[in-house]
This record gives sequence, structure tokens and C-alpha cells, in this order.
Amino acid sequence: DEDDLKTGQPEYLLALQNSGDLDEAKLAFSQYKERYSTSPYFFLDTYRYFYGLEEGRDFADDILRTRNDLFIENAVLLKALAYTYQEQGRYKEALELFKDIFILRPHYSQSYMDLAVAYRDAGKPARAAGIYARYQYLIDNEFLKKSEEFAKIIQHESDNLLQLEAESIGADGNRITTDLFVQESTRLVFEWNDNAAEFELQFVNPQGQFYTWKHTFADNAERIQDENENRYSVSEYVLDRSLPGVWKINVNYLGNKSLSPTYLKATTYYNYGTKSQRSEKQVFKLLLKDVNRELFAVSNGSITQ
Repeated sequence: DEDDLKTGQPEYLLALQNSGDLDEAKLAFSQYKERYSTSPYFFLDTYRYFYGLEEGRDFADDILRTRNDLFIENAVLLKALAYTYQEQGRYKEALELFKDIFILRPHYSQSYMDLAVAYRDAGKPARAAGIYARYQYLIDNEFLKKSEEFAKIIQHESDNLLQLEAESIGADGNRITTDLFVQESTRLVFEWNDNAAEFELQFVNPQGQFYTWKHTFADNAERIQDENENRYSVSEYVLDRSLPGVWKINVNYLGNKSLSPTYLKATTYYNYGTKSQRSEKQVFKLLLKDVNRELFAVSNGSITQ
């Protein structure tokens, strides 16, 4: 819808946000349901809206249940929904979707990391360790191609699991060699559901200086080619320890070769690799193009945000 592309906000979402109570919101949903009956993004948007209302959660689940057919066997859409479940802390539901995506995309490097993280989130660290080991076996035996960029990120994830969950996995945590660059840091991990998405991420430090990472073929062709060959869609950024304080993360979305939105998941890890490590997942729907917008702020060098 062209109006959606101009405002970044579909008409039906504005109607929901302007409703006075749950019944009014349900009425607004029913008025738009027929018009958008074939749009998975309508059902994902409205699910997110109603799930955000504590009394609307059962209705939110019903929305997805009735149009499950729109998501089945579409890895891009399943990933958008899985990200949403992760943001909501619905880790069991997210795990089931990442299992489905793995079956659809067994040759994607990203599928291994997604599934391992999903198992860990769902309280199954041994299963997660098994997925990382399987990935390493496939790399060592050249069944999967090794990407230096992706290898570094998945190694951080695997090391962190073995380091912090050693006891439940039956591993010796003291024997794990971790990357000192990420250890005890504020680590940001960005993932996107559509491999064709182009965007710029801007990291603004507490002094107002910034660094821009350009995820575009024009500016970063080698990186995009590596992603396409090795099938991954993730990037990490470690905040400079010498610059404590509030950092701002901005995005300029440039499109994905279609009119559909891209979903960007940001995971922030505080005190990475320590016993006080904690993480937070946030999901952003990117639709409006060529507008630099703030995604979120991060407090670096502090346990409290």
C-alpha cells in the first residue's frame, strides 16, 4: 500500500492505536480483516498489537491461528514471527518456528545459529551445544562453506554457551578460550529476516561521534556477496569500553527489492560472558525508506539501562 510506504504506519494500525478499549480495537480489526485477508503482515501487525495488551493475548493468538496458512513454508515470514515471539519472551513458540525454518533452509549457515540460540533461550543448552557441534562438523568436513565474518559471530555464541552453561552441558568451562574483545562488553547482535534487505546502522557514542555500517551492495559488495554465498543475515557490534554512557543506535532503511517490510532483531548483551550477563531482544519493522530513525539507546558500561 503506497500510503503505508509514505507514513510508515498502515491505516489499520492507526485505527487500532486510536481505539479506546479492547472491544473497540476488536471492532477495528474486524473492519479491516477482509480487506487484508491475504496479507501476512496485517496478521503479524495486529497480533503484535493485541499481544501488547494483557487482556488481548488470547485474541492475539486466535488471530495467528486462523491464518497460519499465510506463514507456513515461508522462511522470511516465519522468521519475522519467530523474532516477535523472542521479543515477547515466548521462547518455546519461537523454537518451534526455528525448527521449521531449519527444515526449509538446511544449507543456510544462519539456520544453525538461529536454532542453537532458540534452544538455549528455551532452556535446552545441551541441545544448543549439539547444534553448534554439528555446524562445526559440517564446516570441518566442507559440507558447508566457512565465512570468516559469520564464523566469528557463531564462535562468540558457542563460546558463551559453553562458558556460562558448562555445568548443565557437562563441559569444563575453564577450558573454554573466549575472545577478550567481547568478554565483559556490551555486545549488540543484529539479525534481519529478509536476506535482500539493505540498510545503514549508525552507532552514536556518548560524545556525539558516530560510525555508520552500510549494509548495501553499492558500499559493501564483498560483505553482501559473502552473505549470499554462505546464507547468513547477522552482524555484531561491540561498544567501546572507553566510552561509557548512553549510545544511540539509528537505522536508515533502503528497501529489500519488494514492497514488503523487513524485520530487524536487535539483541543487546550486557556484561557479556560474565555471571551477571543479561540480554534484551527488540524487534523493529522497517518499511519507511530513506529516513534516519532512532531504534534504541543503550547504556554502556553499566548493568542498569
